[in-house]
Amino acid sequence: IDNQPAIGVDSTSIYRDFAVEPGAFRLLLIGKDGTLKLSSDLPVSTGRLFDLIDSMPMRQWEMQNQN
Repeated sequence: IDNQPAIGVDSTSIYRDFAVEPGAFRLLLIGKDGTLKLSSDLPVSTGRLFDLIDSMPMRQWEMQNQN
């Protein structure tokens, strides 16, 4: 987060915190603020995923300040 490692965050804790069963498919989109933005047990189209990312405040800022 902000170019710093997220201390104490690893795949095991993510699987546990989001109740992902072993061998299950789960798409999780977690914002830089650590909040869950999307959770899906089914594949999500790239269009939907990129639209969601592009709607996030940090991405909006990046797009506005892109030179």
